[in-house]
Amino acid sequence: MSEIIVDTGPLVAYLDRSDRDHAWAKECFMLFTSRLLTCEAVIAESLLLLRRGGIDPDGLLNLISRGLVVPNFSLAGEIQAIQHLMKNYRNIPLSLA
Repeated sequence: MSEIIVDTGPLVAYLDRSDRDHAWAKECFMLFTSRLLTCEAVIAESLLLLRRGGIDPDGLLNLISRGLVVPNFSLAGEIQAIQHLMKNYRNIPLSLA
């Protein structure tokens, strides 16, 4: 089974029907047969954006509780890789998520 990493943009687009990329995200998500891996920072950012847009956050929380979206990331275990990425992309607005 291949692993797929999902970021904030596609998650929000999938759950927000008014998002300009909703149809694309929905089409992509329907093709996935394995769980989507992410991190807590992406979950937090997605929940914030959904709430700002007036979207019920239960949609995302349900995906997590059903095991379809899995926050499977340990910052402690990946700190060197994160530092490397943040250094390499210091000229681009970059957040942990």
